[in-house]
Amino acid sequence: MLLKLRNLGNHYHNVSVIKDKEGKLIVVHRLADDETDYRKYIPCRYCYGYFSKASIWKHSCPLAPKTPSGTAIPRIRKGGKEMLQSFDGHSVGFTGLLNGMRQDEDGSLAVKDALILQYGRSLCNKFGGDAEQFNYIRCKMRQSAKLLRRLRRMDSQSSSSLSDYIQPTKFKLVVQAAKECAGFCETEYQTPSSALKFGGMLKRLAEHKQIDALKRDDTSTADESSQFIKLCEMSWANEVSSLAVRNLADRKRNAALFMSLTEDAVKLNSFLVSEAGVLVETVDSCDSFLKLTQVVLAKTIPFNRKRQGEVGKIKLHDFSCKRKADNSDVCVGLSDFEKGLLKMFTRMEITGKRGRTVPVLLTDEMINWIDKLVSVRFHYIPECNPYLFATVGDYSHFRGSDVPRKFAMPRSHNCLRQHDFENTWHASSR
Repeated sequence: MLLKLRNLGNHYHNVSVIKDKEGKLIVVHRLADDETDYRKYIPCRYCYGYFSKASIWKHSCPLAPKTPSGTAIPRIRKGGKEMLQSFDGHSVGFTGLLNGMRQDEDGSLAVKDALILQYGRSLCNKFGGDAEQFNYIRCKMRQSAKLLRRLRRMDSQSSSSLSDYIQPTKFKLVVQAAKECAGFCETEYQTPSSALKFGGMLKRLAEHKQIDALKRDDTSTADESSQFIKLCEMSWANEVSSLAVRNLADRKRNAALFMSLTEDAVKLNSFLVSEAGVLVETVDSCDSFLKLTQVVLAKTIPFNRKRQGEVGKIKLHDFSCKRKADNSDVCVGLSDFEKGLLKMFTRMEITGKRGRTVPVLLTDEMINWIDKLVSVRFHYIPECNPYLFATVGDYSHFRGSDVPRKFAMPRSHNCLRQHDFENTWHASSR
């Protein structure tokens, strides 16, 4: 406890250094070059000692909770990043994120609770204000609000905030509320993935409550939040997660597996080529432009077998930097036949999962289609839209998961769905 008290005082000093961007950090172990740049250090969320980001994994904190086997709980570095995240300034585009929140019961509650707002602002800072992540952040905030509504109903407290329930004495109530939100019934969850998400979300909320308490010099509240985090890390798996993981495994094992036939892929490809051949000659309206865009997107995804989200988010800049796939290092290990194929395709390099660079191959035919789209897009697409497969919005694009499904679905099935919809609509009108 003396160690924690000493480090806590150093933490308050270091926070002021980070805010003012001047001064000298007080750290536990200084780097060999004796630098104290705050961007190179990170605190332990249990003892508040500052360590370099490169070596904090070596830190064996005496205050960290222990697993049943006696080893320390991991992920100390991630908690430290969360503690310093809100000291770097305001989040970018957070107001626009809130403006897009659906104003139902959960949405209205999410924009009024201080802790949920702090959680959403932190996520917005984490993604650098990327508008592509706004729906994900809104989903997290609405999930937190849903849990708060359930807690208020169980506790009969209509004015309580989520922060009031982030304390060790109410951990059992929080666990029960999370189970009910996930549809727990005897030995099965209706939505086991929700039960898993609540565990990580509650720890992030507790960390933000701890951050706010430290900034207000409220040590008792900070300790309560730390104890709540320990309970989550030590008890959540047994209370909630284990059964949810088992439910997911059972459903996956018993689910039917559908595999497409080669003739289906050939039929879809032939249809897309014929549609593009007609549209590329008559791109004289917004409808034909958007349909050709969807055809090219639907052709590119199965040809490369890439994640649909990666292909849907290709930027115009990526296409302008395309080149022939003639990498000399790659050619060394290829056969003559493979070298011949390599010269037939054009390669784009796009941003993939976790920021990795992944290649996308295009045929000459696909290049001609995209060139046609680029040449006329200024008539239909705002100049500020950076996406290659763009829609008419300022910052929007076609979703790669929807477009191939649209063309793969049989037309008779589409007509049947439309017929059923019309019958349902007329019945409801009567």
